[in-house]
Amino acid sequence: MPEAVGGGGIDVLTQSIVTEYLSNRPPGFHTAITSGAGGPTPILLACDDAQREAYLNPLMDGDITTCFALTEPAHGSDPQYMDATAEKDGDEWVINANKYWISNGPYADFAMVFARTSGEDGEYEGISCFLVDRDNPGYEVAKIHRTMGLTLVHRQNCVLMTVASAKTRSWEKSIVASRPR
Repeated sequence: MPEAVGGGGIDVLTQSIVTEYLSNRPPGFHTAITSGAGGPTPILLACDDAQREAYLNPLMDGDITTCFALTEPAHGSDPQYMDATAEKDGDEWVINANKYWISNGPYADFAMVFARTSGEDGEYEGISCFLVDRDNPGYEVAKIHRTMGLTLVHRQNCVLMTVASAKTRSWEKSIVASRPR
């Protein structure tokens, strides 16, 4: 993350050297340190000021955690064929999604949930990212799968997360990024 938002602001070469070094440590150590499991990701740089105050700043301070909810049972992490949808209902969005293998899902204070807001299967356009608080009605951690290895990595705890008909607070506060059609 850039220094402007509280990150280390290291260059790509330094990041590569550190990543290579950590990859030779116990399984999962590299992933826990470098993947942002439960922490900030570049998509949060697209937040407006109110979202940064509510989500990015507390993440950078270590006060809250998040998860990246993209993967689905039928399509894995192939976003162009995702089944998750989000439809506008007044000032709110209703998200219908069944997400699987969500890194840090059981522990996250909010999820970055990806859903199709427009476009057709096979297209990348029209996929949006919503910030969904853990206490939002419909947000449910249904099942946690434990893995046999990579025990150092919280993200390896797998979860089936259902955000069925969850109403996000509002378009302005919930959407982070979208590639409109």
